[in-house]
Amino acid sequence: MKTDLSGVLFSAIQEAERAAKHHIAQGEYGAAAKEYRRCHELAQRYADYSTGPTVKRMRLERAEQYLAKATQLSERAEQGAAPAPLPPISERAAGDDYEAVAEALITSVDVGWDDIGGLDATKADIQTSYAMGLVQIPSGVKIQANRNLLLYGPPGTGKTMLAGAVSKELDATFFNARIPDLLSQYFGESSKLLHAL
Repeated sequence: MKTDLSGVLFSAIQEAERAAKHHIAQGEYGAAAKEYRRCHELAQRYADYSTGPTVKRMRLERAEQYLAKATQLSERAEQGAAPAPLPPISERAAGDDYEAVAEALITSVDVGWDDIGGLDATKADIQTSYAMGLVQIPSGVKIQANRNLLLYGPPGTGKTMLAGAVSKELDATFFNARIPDLLSQYFGESSKLLHAL
């Protein structure tokens, strides 16, 4: 069984980044570059504890940002010149990855109702359902509108396309969440991802 060192690695990355920023403030650019290389190595190991391919890709991109910053600081230290402002590392480097994962699940949808073949009865039910939620009901009239819809069935039956068409029609944010992006073998990770979503 693999031991989860993600918390330890994340803390070590934060500590190394703080040390690098301290060295930059002191004008010690070579030492800052060394700390950013350490951040790079730790971030690559941290990516191995990712909950899915999206999270792993984001963590590896962050590791490359650390390496680029280390390289830039090394060059400036060799030149002996005061460094120009460095490109900032993603603000999420100091924060949590869970919101970043949720943002990565946002999908741009170009599917309209006319793009969905068949499913006429289902499309009509869904359109009626969300239309009832949008209309202003006159006082004295009691109409029960659906607040939620559950689309279920085997793969390839149009569930995602139906949800995308509703999202496009309402100009709403569409999260295309897949099971591998949300499930984790580590205790508590899945619930944190769902909460962020």
